[in-house]
Amino acid sequence: MLAKILHMSLAAAASGKSWAFGGHSSGGVVVYRCMDHFASLITEPLAAARAISSEGMKWLPAAEGLELSELFTRLAGRPPSMPIAAFSFEGSLMPCDVEGWAQEWAEAAEPPDGTEEDLDQPGSQWTWPMVKACAGSLFANCDSSPPRQLASIQRWLELPEGPRFIYVAGSDASSAN
Repeated sequence: MLAKILHMSLAAAASGKSWAFGGHSSGGVVVYRCMDHFASLITEPLAAARAISSEGMKWLPAAEGLELSELFTRLAGRPPSMPIAAFSFEGSLMPCDVEGWAQEWAEAAEPPDGTEEDLDQPGSQWTWPMVKACAGSLFANCDSSPPRQLASIQRWLELPEGPRFIYVAGSDASSAN
């Protein structure tokens, strides 16, 4: 997921048009990680380009990985245009966001009741091992002290001429507000 969003975001950045990116719930963690990668592209462009390109070749289909590498060639060492904003729609940040389920899912041998039908949705490529790994990663990121995502947000906000960061939560999300 991260490599796919990076690929799409960098394509938008290379286009010269205004763009933004965002994610909801556990997708917020992907947003925070993308923010880290874009911050690295500003502060250390060549090293970050190599790292992101390598990650893309590892996780994306071959054609998309190659396209991502070619994007960096087109950017020729200059940082990409930054988005007008990064959005997190109740993106997982804190231990309270994953409390009571993420660690349990990471350790469960079988999907909890009711989740099997979600995995069987047409077009879904999710498998239970993928969900377990995602839940474990979410738990580890949110459980660190301070939560890893808060460092990503701080780094983003400290960028020169930094793009906006917008966190959106509903009134019923009181534990995360």
